[in-house]
Amino acid sequence: MANRKTNVVALRDFQREPLNHLASPLRLVQRRPAALRLVPLFLFVCFVVFKSTFFSAQFVSGSYSDHIKNFSLIYIPMVTILLHTLVLKHFRFRVFCLLVFLDTLVSIGIATYFEYFSENVDLHTLSATVHEFMPVADSLFVLMPKKAAVLLLLLTLGECLAARQIRRLSLKNAWKPLACLVLPLAILGTYKVPFWQATKTLYYDRAIAVHGYYAAFVFDVLFSSPIPSAEDVKQRTQIINQTYPTQLLPKGIIAGDSYKHLIVLQVESLDYNLLGHTEEDREVIPFINSLAEKSILLKLRPHHTAGSGSSGADYQFLTGMIPIPEYACYKLPAFDYINTLPVELRSRGILTTVFDGTVRSYWGRAVPFRQMRVARFIDSTDFPVVDTSWGISDKLLLSAAANMINHTNKPQLFLLMTLTSHVPFGFVEHDVFARGDTVGRYFDAINYTDEAIKDLIVNLEGRNVFMIYGDHLSGISGDSYSSFSGEEGFVPGLIFAAEDGQVVALENSPLLAGEQEQVYDIRSLHYAAREFQTTTDDR
Repeated sequence: MANRKTNVVALRDFQREPLNHLASPLRLVQRRPAALRLVPLFLFVCFVVFKSTFFSAQFVSGSYSDHIKNFSLIYIPMVTILLHTLVLKHFRFRVFCLLVFLDTLVSIGIATYFEYFSENVDLHTLSATVHEFMPVADSLFVLMPKKAAVLLLLLTLGECLAARQIRRLSLKNAWKPLACLVLPLAILGTYKVPFWQATKTLYYDRAIAVHGYYAAFVFDVLFSSPIPSAEDVKQRTQIINQTYPTQLLPKGIIAGDSYKHLIVLQVESLDYNLLGHTEEDREVIPFINSLAEKSILLKLRPHHTAGSGSSGADYQFLTGMIPIPEYACYKLPAFDYINTLPVELRSRGILTTVFDGTVRSYWGRAVPFRQMRVARFIDSTDFPVVDTSWGISDKLLLSAAANMINHTNKPQLFLLMTLTSHVPFGFVEHDVFARGDTVGRYFDAINYTDEAIKDLIVNLEGRNVFMIYGDHLSGISGDSYSSFSGEEGFVPGLIFAAEDGQVVALENSPLLAGEQEQVYDIRSLHYAAREFQTTTDDR
């Protein structure tokens, strides 16, 4: 009993002793415990600022001046803090967490989109092409920058944990001084890119760099029309095609000889860097490699745009023009299809037949192809069975095309558009390269397409001239393989002739077989195809 009283007295005396012997931070907490309550607020601000800065930094790189970059990296995080604070104040905590995580998922999706297309997305593009993106929506998980996505999700989790503690603080009016800081910055941002100009085709990227994506989306709703005007389309088309003038091939590439048919293959996601590439001492595209040795081999700049996707490639081949990046090329109002390749060939008695593994409405091709006077458009609805989750596999499509070509006597242009090698590279079972990662799946898919092209060419009868080109890059960038050479990527273009399945020389061609040093684009094939001739007199 005596010992217990002694311990109580000793404890009382210890509590009365001064705290001079304790560390300074601990003394601060003991004297002012309210300071400890500000730590979650500090963490909340840090998480929001770092996340918004990390996300927006990639959209203000490039040709923007330093004062725009510096302004946006201050303005956008402050706006984000203000918005998140208001949501936390006016909504339940669970709703706040849901909205913040949704915002993060949208940010990851936008970053993935930007990484693949190398351009910003606007509401018009999203609304006009949502049908096109749905069949390959799972490609988001293939192309997503995994490390960046994990970092953003961890920052969001940290923000929510800090926000839970902030709700216990008395910060009801904390948003007001923050709003006073944001308002003059918003006015300054409006001066840099006025609202009424933010949705013009020449200003949209600048608006995103200054105001951020959500503000640009609001501008889209308030100040823009969902359908571009014909005059705007005409002006923008003229500007983009003058900016990137066409590098023409020498005349007479395929005009020095006569052929039965012109057969053009638009191959999905065919990279120039795949030519000659091996995996485990095995060529990824062995048949195309064998063709490249005997063909006029071109390095083509694809001009891939988010607004047009894969359709931008056949648009270039058929029209001889680059699509404008803001709108889907086959959904433009009042577009003139008079000077297109099918119209030109039809005037000489040569019809055009298109094979597409998807449906003819995909990317809005159906109506413009009729306006171009395409004679036949064969799509997945013309097959009794659709053998993949998206459309017709390349082997089935090209087998049907070979059968029609062999039974067509009159000269024609056959445009064959493959799809099996599209992301996420899993439409057919074809396990050749046992890697299991994205690069391995791409190698398997494009190897399958390579086999389909081989089956097509060796089974064709007569003397035909061929063009093969990739519609755009695969977008793959890994340690062992990348679509890009530095900051730019190219697709191959091959021009060759074959007789009864055997490659033969292009007679009297001004270019010899082999790689050409100069960089061309898909439009160059358009002008070469206009020279197509035939030995057939029955037209």
